[in-house]
Amino acid sequence: MYFNEIITAIIAIPDVVWAAIIASFLTLGGVLLTNRGSNKRLTNQLLHDAQQRDRERSMELKREVYLKATEAITVNHMILMKLTNLNVQELEIAQQFSNAAATIAKVNIIASTKTVNAVSDLSSELGENYLQLLAQRIPLVQRKANIEVLNILINKFSSERDQMIELMKKSNIQGNYDERLWKVINDNFEFAGEQIKKYSNERDQLLALNNQELVNFTKDCFQASKKVGNFFIPAIQAIREEMDIPFDEDGYKDTIERSWSKAERSMSKFIEELTNKKNQ
Repeated sequence: MYFNEIITAIIAIPDVVWAAIIASFLTLGGVLLTNRGSNKRLTNQLLHDAQQRDRERSMELKREVYLKATEAITVNHMILMKLTNLNVQELEIAQQFSNAAATIAKVNIIASTKTVNAVSDLSSELGENYLQLLAQRIPLVQRKANIEVLNILINKFSSERDQMIELMKKSNIQGNYDERLWKVINDNFEFAGEQIKKYSNERDQLLALNNQELVNFTKDCFQASKKVGNFFIPAIQAIREEMDIPFDEDGYKDTIERSWSKAERSMSKFIEELTNKKNQ
């Protein structure tokens, strides 16, 4: 009975009311669907923002590591030519090379496999050439030390000879002639002169040899530096790919080749002028 009454009551509801009810349900459904879509878009946006922040942090870390590694590689590359300066102590050079190598090694923590391989190849080539050139440099440094010792001896006997000359002058001015004294002074004077001549000849021979060896060593350092330079291109390409930075490999190669050709001409001209001056 109650069921029939309910059915009768429902049927009695005007169409306008039903239209309002249906419209309300449709509106509510639209709101729910809209909210659901908004929530999904918001979730996706938050996820995208989080990923973007992670990417920016990763890029910033890579940028910092790669910039420092690039500076360190440049330092070690320049050391190959710095070896030609025999006045620089080997301990100082070794410390610089070691510190730079430690900075370069940090690339292994964040880099891709391609970048790690490229930078490792570059570092290995740098280290190998550095050790080879260091071995060639040792005789030059030792010979330079011997030349410095000879210069000290030459200066010492030059000073003694000058003292003998002063004694001769003083004796002549005073008018005192002592045969024994004159003999001692003259013997010392001649001995000092002989030593000066002896050590000067030794020094000049060592200087000539060291200068020629230094020229050859400088050429070797230049060629080693140029050889290592070829390993820069794969490393730079790998790093720039990771950083999403465009890289014109052919253009870069062309620029580097022109730079090396210009540097080689300049060095050849310098060595030629230096050799001509020594022969004059």
